[in-house]
Amino acid sequence: RKRLAKSDEYLEAAYSDLQRHAPTPAAGAAYYAAYHAAIAYLRCCNTGPGHRGRWDHGHVQTRFVRQARASGHPELAVAFERLYTARIVADYQLRFLRENEGRDAVQYAESVIAFCKVEVSNLPGPATQQRP
Repeated sequence: RKRLAKSDEYLEAAYSDLQRHAPTPAAGAAYYAAYHAAIAYLRCCNTGPGHRGRWDHGHVQTRFVRQARASGHPELAVAFERLYTARIVADYQLRFLRENEGRDAVQYAESVIAFCKVEVSNLPGPATQQRP
């Protein structure tokens, strides 16, 4: 649940960035929103963290894309891959994203997050199991 709350916080930041006409930070925040939702989903699918017990970005991207395709949602795999690419541009490249790229990233994140929230609420796993 904490991951989903963090996801919501980043998505709100992405909306705020779009309103300020700041598409590059909006895309970065959108990616991080989807990233945290994806971790919540992967935990429910009994997928653990990667090397050294960390949820590295490459690990999350690879696992989420594989799981989305396996569950019949290739469009979400594409959305997450595009978000990952936008995050690389936002965080590491000198290029600024255009308004439409920022809006697209937020829409991709919304799709990934909506799917993850539904699946987390439906799947048994660490995030939803009741403790004795």
